[in-house]
Amino acid sequence: MGCCQGSASVVPLGPPSNEDRLPLIFRTADNSIQICTSCPSNLYNHVEALCSELDIRTAFGRKGDFMEDTEGEDWFGKWQNRVLQSLDDALQAKNREGPFSIYSLMITDEDNINCKREQENMEELADALQHQRGDSLSFSVSPCLVCVQDLTTAVRSLHRKEHDVQRAYEQFLKSGKHKDAWSFYLMTMALKAQTSSPRPSAQRLIDRGDVLGTILTEKGTDQLNDRDTRFCERAEWLLRCADASRCIRPIVDKRWKIPIRFDPQSRLAQWAVAQELDLSETNLDFERDFASCIRDFAPSKGNRKGHLRLQLFQRWHRASDIQVALQREEELKWILQEARQAELPDDLLNGVESKLKECKEELQKDVWYFVEMLHLRPKVQSARYDKHPRDPENEGKCFCYKLYGQRMVWGCSWQKRYLEYVREAVAAIQKGQDKEELAWQYHRVDEHGLKQDFPAGYPVDAWCEATKLWRRGVVKEKTTRQEDGWTIRCEHGDDTFRSKFVCDTSLATKELLDHFGHLKLREIFTECLERVSVLDVCTSRLGSDVSVLMINLGVPTIGSLHHLRDRFFSGKLEEDITAGLSDWHVEVDNGHFLEFYEHTLLALKDLTPHQQKHLQHIQRFDEVHLSAPAGAGKTFVAVQRVVDVLTDKTEEPPAHVLYVAPTVELIYHFIQWIVVRLASQAASRLVTDINQLLQRLVVLHSPYQELLSPMLDEKDRCVALKVAGSIDTFALQVVDEGHTLFAEGVDYGILGDLKSRRKLLLSDESQAATVNTRFPKMHKASLMEVVRSTRQIVLGAKSFRSQTGAVTSIGTDGPPLKSFLFDGSDAKGEFELYAQHVADAIAHVADAYPNISLHQRLALLVPDQEFLVQLKTALAPVLKSKLPDRHLQFISFKESLRSLPELFRTLCGQPVTVQKPEQRSEHLVLDTVSVTDGLEKLIVICVGLDAPIRRGARDLVTRANLYKGISRAQLMAIVVNKRVQNGWFDFLTNIRYSGKELSEEEASKYGSQAAAKICQEAKDGMGSAAQEEEPRSREEARPQPSIPDERQADLKKENSHVERSQPETRGTNAAGKKADPAISQPQTRSTSAAERESELTGDSETTPQHESSIWDTRSNTVSAHARKPMFDPFAEESRVPVNSEEFLLDPMPQDPTTEPANPCAAFSDGRIANGIPTAYTLNAVGDCWSCQVKEAFRADRFDAPSALAALKNFAAPGLPYPDEARAFVVQESKRVMRCGGDVKKAAGAAARGELLEELLILLRFGVGEELHMEFCNKVPAAAWRQLRGARWEKLQTATFSLCFNEDSQGSEGAGGLLSALARCSQLQELRMQFCNKVPAEAWRQLRDARWEKLRKADFERCFDEDSQGAEGAGGLLSALARCSQLQELRMQFCNKVPAEAWRQLRDARWEKLRKADFERCFDEDSQGAEGAGGLLSALARCSQLQELHMAECEKVPAEAWRQLRDARWEKLKSANFYGCFGDGAQGAEGAHVLLSALARCSEMQALNMNLCDRIPAEAWEQLSDGVWPALLAHVDVPERLFRRV
Repeated sequence: MGCCQGSASVVPLGPPSNEDRLPLIFRTADNSIQICTSCPSNLYNHVEALCSELDIRTAFGRKGDFMEDTEGEDWFGKWQNRVLQSLDDALQAKNREGPFSIYSLMITDEDNINCKREQENMEELADALQHQRGDSLSFSVSPCLVCVQDLTTAVRSLHRKEHDVQRAYEQFLKSGKHKDAWSFYLMTMALKAQTSSPRPSAQRLIDRGDVLGTILTEKGTDQLNDRDTRFCERAEWLLRCADASRCIRPIVDKRWKIPIRFDPQSRLAQWAVAQELDLSETNLDFERDFASCIRDFAPSKGNRKGHLRLQLFQRWHRASDIQVALQREEELKWILQEARQAELPDDLLNGVESKLKECKEELQKDVWYFVEMLHLRPKVQSARYDKHPRDPENEGKCFCYKLYGQRMVWGCSWQKRYLEYVREAVAAIQKGQDKEELAWQYHRVDEHGLKQDFPAGYPVDAWCEATKLWRRGVVKEKTTRQEDGWTIRCEHGDDTFRSKFVCDTSLATKELLDHFGHLKLREIFTECLERVSVLDVCTSRLGSDVSVLMINLGVPTIGSLHHLRDRFFSGKLEEDITAGLSDWHVEVDNGHFLEFYEHTLLALKDLTPHQQKHLQHIQRFDEVHLSAPAGAGKTFVAVQRVVDVLTDKTEEPPAHVLYVAPTVELIYHFIQWIVVRLASQAASRLVTDINQLLQRLVVLHSPYQELLSPMLDEKDRCVALKVAGSIDTFALQVVDEGHTLFAEGVDYGILGDLKSRRKLLLSDESQAATVNTRFPKMHKASLMEVVRSTRQIVLGAKSFRSQTGAVTSIGTDGPPLKSFLFDGSDAKGEFELYAQHVADAIAHVADAYPNISLHQRLALLVPDQEFLVQLKTALAPVLKSKLPDRHLQFISFKESLRSLPELFRTLCGQPVTVQKPEQRSEHLVLDTVSVTDGLEKLIVICVGLDAPIRRGARDLVTRANLYKGISRAQLMAIVVNKRVQNGWFDFLTNIRYSGKELSEEEASKYGSQAAAKICQEAKDGMGSAAQEEEPRSREEARPQPSIPDERQADLKKENSHVERSQPETRGTNAAGKKADPAISQPQTRSTSAAERESELTGDSETTPQHESSIWDTRSNTVSAHARKPMFDPFAEESRVPVNSEEFLLDPMPQDPTTEPANPCAAFSDGRIANGIPTAYTLNAVGDCWSCQVKEAFRADRFDAPSALAALKNFAAPGLPYPDEARAFVVQESKRVMRCGGDVKKAAGAAARGELLEELLILLRFGVGEELHMEFCNKVPAAAWRQLRGARWEKLQTATFSLCFNEDSQGSEGAGGLLSALARCSQLQELRMQFCNKVPAEAWRQLRDARWEKLRKADFERCFDEDSQGAEGAGGLLSALARCSQLQELRMQFCNKVPAEAWRQLRDARWEKLRKADFERCFDEDSQGAEGAGGLLSALARCSQLQELHMAECEKVPAEAWRQLRDARWEKLKSANFYGCFGDGAQGAEGAHVLLSALARCSEMQALNMNLCDRIPAEAWEQLSDGVWPALLAHVDVPERLFRRV
């Protein structure tokens, strides 16, 4: 091989020979350089390790798990650059001038086309190197073909010392990494080659190296039986990685063609092992499991193909989880397009096409129409404009000079991209391409962006020199662009500034799109907008000309909509989107979001599971009475039934529907709902089409004398009612708010003469204001789940319900109810005071939700028309003064509901006139509470609805109005009232707002019978002559000044009432009529005159203040008083226990008109009084079981919801649950259930929204001694919550591993499971490994657990670095501290447990504990090391301990180690303190106490003290001769001590 000055030569490539190869490799002269430049991808790890041992540079492959694209010219150029860079670095490292000999080693073990190409281009590589160097350095490049065996032979000839090999072994044990395993293996290979009879210690190293070698070279290995447990763990992990690699290789290489490393060293293989994927050949779902395992895998930069193929692979396996068919169709279209371009196998393409076909068929059956509109307004960020591309028309300068006349700090890179988009769009248009294909280009090229001038009032982004930031505003004034520029008024506020540089708002939108791309934005928004479907992302312009990013959303459920609404109002939605966009600042357009919310609320068509069950139920009967509390969706269910009938094309002639309501306001509301639903289900439906359907809808309202037909006006979008013709028979009759129509004394008008084939009656008896309501005999069903309002509103309104049954809400918590109570004043009139406090309430709403329009979103409800007129007169000037920037006007409910929402025009293709915010008035609804039946508003303020409690008919009206008023609100409810002596709101003066989150006790455990008690007393007193003297005017009803004369008059009246009512029996009124059975009959006692006088004079017993998170009373201006209120729902005596379960699935009451057919019929109707079923005795267990539950499990009529309801009724809280009942459920479920009685199968189906009732039956009533639910992380939270009432009296073994990990969909419901487990007194084994997403509040459910028989517990990684519930660990540890029978406890990697939680163990008595593992609980990232003393003091008392593992607990303080001074571990056989006293250890001073305790362990067999070099020498000296006679294996015990002990 020749070398000449100033040039590079290439030695001709010849066949490899032993004579040429081995000397080449061993050359160590200063003038030689060896670089391995070519290697087949499957040998990367092996060759890299060999080259590292031989100090040979490598220039092949790529670090990380992704490889370069190995197809086309792009790959080869990148390979050349990498090799050239390595050669150049090697030459620069030499300190002497040439000549140099560069040997390019090329591995020839595999027949690889890319390697051959690399070999053929070595001459070009040498020339490129010479050209790159450009100096006089002399060198030659010699390609040399070698094989792996050559390098292996060279490694064997190296000289290695035993202590070097020992150090490599320790490094491998410490890290467990593949590169360290390779290094150790190759060093032992050299050690083995240089000696024929190694020492025992060296032989152990060689043997372990051989084990690793068989694993690393994928030759397999025998069962590991080494005594070094740490080595076995590491080797086992490597072996599993190798197995995972073999399973992954055909998936990523052959099937999906992903250019990605899949060898054992790959992170993918390691993740597969960490996720404990089933690697067996019988696991047919391995590919899907693997796809979910790598969901968060981050691609390497530059590997575009690897990124795309991997994304394709993952998204294909996630597509089936997309619930919305329209979104799933879009996803499958993209997958199919990319799969075809990637030329993936035909079976894959056929599978995608098949799924796409199924999706289209599903869409044809269920047409969804999604309105647009989550509008985001991106803001220009100067940090993004940091480049200055050259302007080709202005040499040496960037685009800044053309745009601004000088170089600007924000740069001009956007201009270059913008011009490229313009050219692309123009060229595409000239080619005649389809506009749909060019949609993305059209979005990027906005015609407004081409403007060079902006008129006054136009929105822009302007550069503010003072802040050095882009600020958004509107052009206020413009002179000359080049000189004075523009005067800009800021977007929020009236501040102005001058700017020479402005741009259209579309620039920020385009920059955001360019930075992320359409696909990435969809992914980001899909992650941020949880519980809704992101269908598309595009650009748009608002009516104000502001450019926005528009997200088309699909909202599947009412719960999803509430969740989105609350995130919006709290600001969390905007925060999460900004965080997802890597701090690109965006604003959610408030006005359009609320329009989106209101429109979607009306357009939703899917019922909740609770409603769906009852809708199916009522279809089986011709006449149904559906009873439900306010907001439970009675009208929503009716809308669905009416739409089904109106759109049914099979009936001839077309069917007519009759809708009956007490008020015309409710008629308009119902028609509005029907119209939006009809329009949303068919986007092309015009007003004429809807009018044709409405012609078959007939309405009737009070006084029920005339049939009317609705019609839409095409111009003003208003609803008109005209007289309808006569109809012989209606297909469906719906009576809404039936408690009003069928109240005593109400005239039905012509309703009784109308004929209907089917009838649906809707009612809420708690809204009834009369003594008796006489409903017709119909099949009865009920709803108990409120969907309209927040939980706070439901709980606040529940205090005024006349019934005490459980009512729950699927909504979010929401803000607390707000009260403004005030005293009267001589200085101001009553309505002036009301006006002042109502204005304060409206201002409170404006402050709580700034920049939100209150137009048609806030309602003021007053008691009567007289009050309305006076309040309106007084309120107008006060509002104008208090809120001068808002144009507020008052309208009635009737006026607001006659006009359809803006959405209607959008759906029907009509133009929408957009008013600027400063031009738009905000209409607030002001109306009487009597017209609000069935209506709702986002925010409701109840004004002056309170009245004194007189125990008469007036009380019934007042209570109904208060309940009705509060329950009209969706998000926020406020009460404004003058203080009324003995009024219903009197209790609010004794409420102190806690400011805390809604507690479980307030939310579900108790109801109140206070309202029911007063209602019953009022009904009982209705016959009294004195009570019939109700006030005849409002002035009489309003509270008068408290003077002794009036008190005496009241007292006299009450005494009269007492005298008349005492002879009557409880439950019967004075007229001899039986009390209403629908209202609970609380036990009452006669009230003496002295007691009543005490109440009226304020001398009654003192009532303490209650703390509540439901009512915010901080705005009350009245002082609390000691007198006990007549109505106090928070009083202890008023509280009654209720079923605390959420009514996802509820008992379905039986037909009350059917006579009981058995002795336990009184129980079968599901009535519960004070938590105990009526007419039920323990002797009737057998009868109830046979007639109720067994009937539900008949194979020919098995219905899971009905069976679940029957079991709930049968197994009521506090009653025994017989073993034969549990055995029956287990046996019969295998026969009649779709899941075959398999809990895991039912759990998997529940993740898809199926078989949820079957899962709950099995979990709540079919669990015996064992329950295994590992890997059930897709079970929804609502199902877990249902387990609060589970009956697991016999449970002994439970497994929930990985149920609440990072992929869990139900972590929020974990509290239901843990509360059930806390009651399992027979529990012996509990495993919850990798449940790190359990919330803290859920863990706290265990604080009172009594697991007196618990023997084994495993909570590995439950409180690791990713834990969301570590703050609640104290609840678990306090329970474990009481487990006196505990034998095994595993808590590895629980390093986030707080110190205070560990201290809960200080008094633990684990006298039978044999195995304990706390590895890395106190490592460098520990948050609770200060509490380690509590754990160690407990362990010191464990006299039966046999295995103790505390590896890498280096943060344990010395004082904690000293707790072991009295430890007596006479049976301890294995101990691992790896890394506890190494570098960074904080407790080395206490090591002597640990060693002293270990010195007393005479049965010790294995001890690991690796990386404990900070232990003082004198501490080791405590080990006397022969203390460990049974010791078989040790790590890092000093050699001299080992021989001695």
